Amino acid sequence: MKLISKDKRVDFHLFNELICSGTENGLNKLEVHEKKVERLRMMYANCTVVHGNLEITYLTPDDLKDAGISDLHFLNDIVEVTGYVLIAHNSIRNFSLPSLQIIWGDKKFRPTSDQMVSQFGMLVLNNAFSTFDLSNLRAIHDGSVGIQMNHRMCHWKTIDFRQLLGDNYEKRLIIRDSYGDCYADAVCDSSCVHCWGSEKRHCQKIYRNNCAPQCSSGMCYDVDSPQFCCHPECAAGCFGPSDSECYGCSTMRDNGKCVDKCPTPELYDPITTQYVKNPDGKYAFNRDCVTTCPAHMVVYKDGCVSRCPENFTADEGDNVCRPCQGACPKTCIIEQHVNSLNIKDFIGCTKVDGVIEIRKDTFIGGALLQPNGTSKYALYITHSFSLQQLGTISLTSILNGEIYIASNFDLCYIHNIPWNRLIASTHSVAKVRKNREEDVCEAEGRTCDVSCDLSQGCWGPGSEMCFECLHWRLGNVCVDDCSSDGEYQAAPKQCALCHPECISCTGPGSRNCTKCRHVSLDGECIRSCPQETHFENPATHVCEPCHANCYSYGCTGSGNFVGIAGCNRCKYGVFDEDTQSITRCLRELSAERLCSEFPDLENYYWTVPLSTKIQTEVAHAVCMKCHPACKSCYGYGVDFVHYGCDCLNYTYRETPTSSVCVLQCPKNTFIRPALDSGRADECIPCDSQCDGCIGPTSTDCVECVTYKDYLSDTDRVRDVVRFNCTNVCPADRPYISADRLCTDINMDEVIYEKNKRMQTIVISAVVAALFLGFVVFLILILFMKRKASLLAHLEEPDPKLEINSEACPNLTRLLLIRESELKRGGILGYGAFGAVYKVRSVCLPVAIKVLHEANAAAQQETLEEARIMASVSHTYLVRLIGVCVGQQMMLVTPLMPLGNLLDYVQENKSKIGSAALIRWSSQIAGGMCYLEEHRLVHRDLAARNVLVKTPYHVRITDFGLAKLLEYGQEEIKIFEGKMPIKWLALECIQYRRYTHKSDVWAFGVTLWELFTFGEKPYKDVPLHDIPRLLENGERLPQPKIATLDMYMLLIRCWMVDADARPSFKELRESFLKMAKDPGRFLVVEQQMIRQLIDDPDVIDPEDYFSAPTASPLVSPVTPTKPLIDDVEMRLACGPPHRHAGSVSQRYASDPVKSKLLDNSSLSTDQDNYLIPDSQQPQRQSFIHEDDGVFVNYSPMPAYNGYKVGNHVYYNDFPPEKSGICLENFEYMQGGNGGAIYTNTCPMDCNADSVQTETVV
Repeated sequence: MKLISKDKRVDFHLFNELICSGTENGLNKLEVHEKKVERLRMMYANCTVVHGNLEITYLTPDDLKDAGISDLHFLNDIVEVTGYVLIAHNSIRNFSLPSLQIIWGDKKFRPTSDQMVSQFGMLVLNNAFSTFDLSNLRAIHDGSVGIQMNHRMCHWKTIDFRQLLGDNYEKRLIIRDSYGDCYADAVCDSSCVHCWGSEKRHCQKIYRNNCAPQCSSGMCYDVDSPQFCCHPECAAGCFGPSDSECYGCSTMRDNGKCVDKCPTPELYDPITTQYVKNPDGKYAFNRDCVTTCPAHMVVYKDGCVSRCPENFTADEGDNVCRPCQGACPKTCIIEQHVNSLNIKDFIGCTKVDGVIEIRKDTFIGGALLQPNGTSKYALYITHSFSLQQLGTISLTSILNGEIYIASNFDLCYIHNIPWNRLIASTHSVAKVRKNREEDVCEAEGRTCDVSCDLSQGCWGPGSEMCFECLHWRLGNVCVDDCSSDGEYQAAPKQCALCHPECISCTGPGSRNCTKCRHVSLDGECIRSCPQETHFENPATHVCEPCHANCYSYGCTGSGNFVGIAGCNRCKYGVFDEDTQSITRCLRELSAERLCSEFPDLENYYWTVPLSTKIQTEVAHAVCMKCHPACKSCYGYGVDFVHYGCDCLNYTYRETPTSSVCVLQCPKNTFIRPALDSGRADECIPCDSQCDGCIGPTSTDCVECVTYKDYLSDTDRVRDVVRFNCTNVCPADRPYISADRLCTDINMDEVIYEKNKRMQTIVISAVVAALFLGFVVFLILILFMKRKASLLAHLEEPDPKLEINSEACPNLTRLLLIRESELKRGGILGYGAFGAVYKVRSVCLPVAIKVLHEANAAAQQETLEEARIMASVSHTYLVRLIGVCVGQQMMLVTPLMPLGNLLDYVQENKSKIGSAALIRWSSQIAGGMCYLEEHRLVHRDLAARNVLVKTPYHVRITDFGLAKLLEYGQEEIKIFEGKMPIKWLALECIQYRRYTHKSDVWAFGVTLWELFTFGEKPYKDVPLHDIPRLLENGERLPQPKIATLDMYMLLIRCWMVDADARPSFKELRESFLKMAKDPGRFLVVEQQMIRQLIDDPDVIDPEDYFSAPTASPLVSPVTPTKPLIDDVEMRLACGPPHRHAGSVSQRYASDPVKSKLLDNSSLSTDQDNYLIPDSQQPQRQSFIHEDDGVFVNYSPMPAYNGYKVGNHVYYNDFPPEKSGICLENFEYMQGGNGGAIYTNTCPMDCNADSVQTETVV
């Protein structure tokens, strides 16, 4: 192992180049300020290639002055940089790399760990350069180019970055905040348009413009001659067309030529079936092909690497990585005492360079008791009270020094070790004394293993600790014999493992295997068969040679075809049109060796493979079958002149000068037998008047095209009627019959009489048909009128009406309760939408919500709320018990005995632990998840709207603002009504847009209320300032008990992008996981020390009213203990009292004129809620004024003293003299609007005294 300082220069020569190593400090500012320029000179002077990164950072004019130079001229020789170039934070005026041509960007610079930040091949950042000369820079091969905060590099504005980055360079170029001090356009020399400076030598190299489209490299070496293309393997342009005239190679460079890969060091010899050394082989190093690797590199496969991979090691002689035989050696260098921090670095070491010194003080601390000095002992172990065994099984020799092992009071096993055999020096001795007595060790059972030679001792217990084995040794373990698989006798009393490719063997190496682990080739076990020439026989696991016709394309079997169990590819093959595959490989095929010379390929011809499919299966030539009409050919066609087609069946002369081969004679021809038996018959055309014939004349026709004229001579004996085909009848038979016969009878007169009779019959039939049709038409008209009169009252459904098949019917049963069954108790609280009263129904405590106004709109809103509450059924949601539709409409809900969660956590702060908080959070998330699954947006989730049923069970309530999304609807917009500003997401405030994700925002604020034990969010912040704070990225602070993991969950709920917020399903799952270890996420100083005990006599109103039938309510016979006693007088439902001046007339007042609590006993938050006007919101740009209200830059109307663009925000408070006002100012609507909850009791129920509790 070699240790090389990061600032120490490591260079070497390659061809005519001096290669030096780069740095990797990034933007870190080094602590050493002195001699920075001198350090750069030592690293880069005379270098032509920087192997790594070139970083020039934090240089000042004073640095150049201290070095006694005016510029960094020692960088002028750098031509290539394999990594990135970083030029940053330099205050010098001028800088240049005049010889730099290529930045490869093999390693790219990332300013931060953020994966979204670009990776730069060149970054020029915050420099004071007036001139930065890169006049010879031709290409930045990989990575982006960043130019930022360089205000004076004016000429860089003219640079054509397409020359450096290629096409689509805009995606790799980032220019920000630069050229700020350039008040005028930079001017280049008159000879160029693009430049790095004002002089002619600063002109940019142009080589990508005006290149012809056929230039695959996109580069040319003569701008005025676009056809002068660079070689495709070139990079950064060229100065000629060949691969040896490139400025850089895109892949590899071999002896000055650009190639796609280096010649491999070994080649496969098909004659010897072995890999042999390639005399022209080379290794890949960087982008060059070298015959030997640099001294600091090692050879692995076909390239030069800095170190061998795992399970490989290199000998010092040849530096070639080879598989380790057994465990790979590990060398450890000791530079300090072994201590508790570095002792793990010695795991697996087989060679130690240095002195191992284990001291107690290096593990437990404290100063050394004695000063360091020289010692004659190489192994010194003394005064250990816990050391029981040495365990130094790998110790084979001590080259210098003596041994001292004494006064180790618990040390056994070492009494018989021949120490003198370990000491190499004849003048050194071993002193082993005053350790644990041997007989005491034997009595304790701490003796050497039975497989050890007891006369030689051991290093500890077990067969692997023997100094010498009694029988055989396999590695470090003593064994009885070497008969196991994978072992053989390597030497007397020494077993060895077989080669990794052997299952069993008789000696070392892969040729002494008796059974191979994978496959065998010519008696040698190898991992896989050579793919070019052999295949594996799956039955014998022997590499068998491919068919000779496969050449070196490899195979999967011995078959002489392309496919499974055959060749991978043929050099020459036979193509089958039916199967569209190569069915046979041939050994040779050429103009001298035709396909027809093979016995079964007489009707085949050879050609080069044309289609892509055939090219993948055949390399050089393929035999294709001739046309089916040919016996032989030299091309696919039926023409002998062009394709050499020798006809198989018939010859047909298409024109007087050309003939073709056909399988069947065409129509209107007859067959003339060939005179030569070896030739095909000929198809002769018939006479032009024949439709089929048996000879060439018009009297040999089978049928006639025009007219048929029977001849006078008839062969009566043979009963053959002969005729002639003609287009003009003879003079003695001028008439033509219906069957086109020439005759002496005038057929026109005969036909006229016949047609006259037929005409009379047709006219009569037509008249009869018309009359019959008219009668049928009249009957049809009468029938249609009758049908139309029957269907006149029916409406045709609209065919365009879309039916939503996804919406299921709501079969929830609504329970109607009579006013006489309700008996009101005392007021329990006054909320945002009204007051809460204790009520009894059939001797059960419930809560009722009563309308202020009885108008149709208010009743419709309350019915909608009742429908929503009745539709939900979940253990963490408050469900509607029933509706009273008497003189006033009232909603009946269960009464939660412990009030709302906000008051509960405030009152029991010292008793609540992390488990309870996370349990409540999980339950709230579960209830909201149910609402999300059922497309219900709550719009008013807060701790005050969560009721505590038991200390272990909370439920969400108050669905007055909830809205049910229609199917296919993802959001809902509400432009009127109360807005709980502090709990609303930003899109709700700005655009009045409500979704399930806006409920997630409110859920996050609710959690913050719980984790702060009821603190007010945005305390002391005016409501009209909250939108601006949210837009500026401000959020609620981290609660004191919340860990970072929990606070990050809250931040996710408050993301501006609604899609980035988690769903309630994800939140529920997260809290269920947190519940397994709540103390990890919430740290509460004092956990709950007592539990609230449920009273077994209490009956849950929701359970009582959850009966499946709607039977009349009956009071129980046995009185039940109420959840909250009632000291108020029992009153029946009375007429409503209407509040004047209410903005929202949704709910009525107390129907039974109940007495309100003292106004001073309840606190209110007067600045939490705003009400927008009904105008549709528009996104505005806001500024902050002295009155604390967001306003638009344009003039705006004023309302109530506040200016808000197109919106009006105002607070309206309840009257001072209307009794105790518990109006929750989280929802400021004005007046005393909102719902009132009252408690009533049945007329026949007796009420006990009650203790007032606050519930929501």
